[in-house]
Amino acid sequence: MFRKLFFLSSFLYFSTYNLTAQNVIDAVRFSNIQTQGSARFESMAGAFGALGADISSNQINPAGYGRFSSSTVGISFHVNSVNAKGSFQENNLETKKANFKMPSIGIVISKDISKNNNGFLYNQFGFSYNRIENFTGVKRYQGRIHKSLLDEFASYGQGLDPNNLPPFTTMLAWNTYAIDPDGSGNGYVANLAPTDTMFQKRTITTKGGIGEYAFNYSLNYLNKLYFGGNLGIKAINYSDSYVHSEINDPNSVALIDSFNYEYTLRTKGSGFNLKLGAIYLPTNFLRLGLAFHSKTYYNLTDDWTADMTTYRSDSVYTIGENYIPVGKYKYRLRTPGKWIGSVGIIFGKMGAINLDVEYVNYRENQLRSTRDFAYDPEPNDYAYQNAEIKDMLRPVVNLRIGGELVIASNYFIRLGFAHYPQPYKKEYSGSYQASSVYSCGVGFRLKRVNFDLAYKLQNNNFDYIAYEGSTAHFKNSSSYFVGTFAFRF
Repeated sequence: MFRKLFFLSSFLYFSTYNLTAQNVIDAVRFSNIQTQGSARFESMAGAFGALGADISSNQINPAGYGRFSSSTVGISFHVNSVNAKGSFQENNLETKKANFKMPSIGIVISKDISKNNNGFLYNQFGFSYNRIENFTGVKRYQGRIHKSLLDEFASYGQGLDPNNLPPFTTMLAWNTYAIDPDGSGNGYVANLAPTDTMFQKRTITTKGGIGEYAFNYSLNYLNKLYFGGNLGIKAINYSDSYVHSEINDPNSVALIDSFNYEYTLRTKGSGFNLKLGAIYLPTNFLRLGLAFHSKTYYNLTDDWTADMTTYRSDSVYTIGENYIPVGKYKYRLRTPGKWIGSVGIIFGKMGAINLDVEYVNYRENQLRSTRDFAYDPEPNDYAYQNAEIKDMLRPVVNLRIGGELVIASNYFIRLGFAHYPQPYKKEYSGSYQASSVYSCGVGFRLKRVNFDLAYKLQNNNFDYIAYEGSTAHFKNSSSYFVGTFAFRF
């Protein structure tokens, strides 16, 4: 059951001739977000719900800016390296991809309002940008298998006239003479011999990320109670492309020697959400935090295209430039909200430790049609896709724990760990596993300047189902090196 449903989702764009490709995979991709930010934040695995006083802490609890008693500006840079180990038909292939980004920048303006004698000591206006998700990566696999992508393309055309074939799949194979009529009058068959085994290669390249611009306001009440809220504006820029190649057995009697199929999807859009939070200090050593993140409301646009070249013994067949199919669709996505409870322990001037417990119900994802009726006069109600979301996904509890130890008053060492369960129910999860984050870092503080360094390692394993009967297993590890400079004024 899972393999069939997951196959239909992960290979969704091969059925996009009806222009309704969005599904549970898109919902998970844009809602299963793990935090990124400043070096101090990263080195403690983002566990800042009860601590605050960091440029990136408003991602977890906007009341954290209430812990600033002086104005601060900070900027961060990171180098990310993604290592993907692919296993397919007992063949192993490893790929690496590195990139340089600015994951965090922000400013907090703190104002002393204690002269009002109303119990509030400071208020803070803040603005920050955090790159909260990074999609960059390259995965490859290869191996010989007695299956072909052409078999799948042929199956999509069953019962259809050649003029009405799915344009991104079967039509491309038909126009490059990679499939033929099966002789029954209502079907198609791959232009291969029954005994052929194909050497398959696929390279999958993903790019882009999700950035969040946050406008924050917070208050400090008697250094005991802190309130905060922010408006988050999120921008999505995602690209997923792959090149699938198959080479036939040299001894085959079939006309096809090899073929290349290319597919590209781009998703762009923006959304917004609200965050509210509070931090309470019942004693000098204990801090309690509570935050609520509303659902995020996105307006998104998908653009996709595909191309194919078939190398036969009699000729090379390509798709003319004017006949390359192009698809475009606008839609809306609502991702679930979050509740975050936090506990911080302060060890005097020696350091601190923080635990965040985060609840997310992925079943609350919902796809909706665009409100642009001129663009889409017959909106899709997404009833099937939203039913699939509720059936396949589940609520989860994410955990983050981080600690900071003070060395010689102005020097710090930090450690962190985070655990993110995969959002699929057990019967649909396949080989998807929880994602684990391990982090560490150092920092030092001068009179007005902080400088911090962090290293973070993130691991996750999953199956990649290219089509039914062709599955590769991947072990992914992402390494982040982050540096942050902050100045108080």
